Amino acid sequence: MITRSPVPTLAAALLLAIVVAGCGSTAGSSSVASQSTTTTHKTTPPPTSNSTGGSSTTSSNGNVQVDVSGGKKIGAAAYLKSITPIRRQLAKVHVWTAAMGVAITAGDVPTAGRDAMAAAAGVRRAYRIARRIRPHEQPWATIHTQLMANLQIGVVYLTRMGRDLTAVDVAAIHRWNKTVAPDIHKSERWYREWAANVAAFGTIDNVKTPHWLFTMDRWN
Repeated sequence: MITRSPVPTLAAALLLAIVVAGCGSTAGSSSVASQSTTTTHKTTPPPTSNSTGGSSTTSSNGNVQVDVSGGKKIGAAAYLKSITPIRRQLAKVHVWTAAMGVAITAGDVPTAGRDAMAAAAGVRRAYRIARRIRPHEQPWATIHTQLMANLQIGVVYLTRMGRDLTAVDVAAIHRWNKTVAPDIHKSERWYREWAANVAAFGTIDNVKTPHWLFTMDRWN
């Protein structure tokens, strides 16, 4: 989350939708927009216990290699390479979320709804790709679940937004500061933690952090 496109972000689109729907003050969710431009990175690696549902297998020698499906052990560089299809998929999602913001600004709420549903479908595809990446050893087992959590919750709130916009459900849109904004906060937090942890262990593995690591979630 170091740089942002000039096209409205999803958080900004959320605020715009509330305004377009004539729902009055947006103060209740203004922190979402400010959070979307703030970078807060963890500086310490995650614990070796996996509380988010990944593999609990630990490395006996403590190195930072992963075991992906197929049984081949790889390091940080290979993990970064393995998520290239996810990066490409999320770039496509960004097209839809940007279009959603444009449609909302133009007052075309039904079109914004269709764009949101397309974005949700795109994130769902990214999540399916992420599920095929299986780092069985720590710390990567835990780290990868943070990315998956980010994607999974993205599907949830984009689907909600799509349904509410398509139905032009003003009351539901008005509740976004309670129903959607908290999920966006979670998604952004999990992404930042994932990116920071990948960078931290990449450093241990002598792998230079790619510039895209902290901006891959620009769809959000």
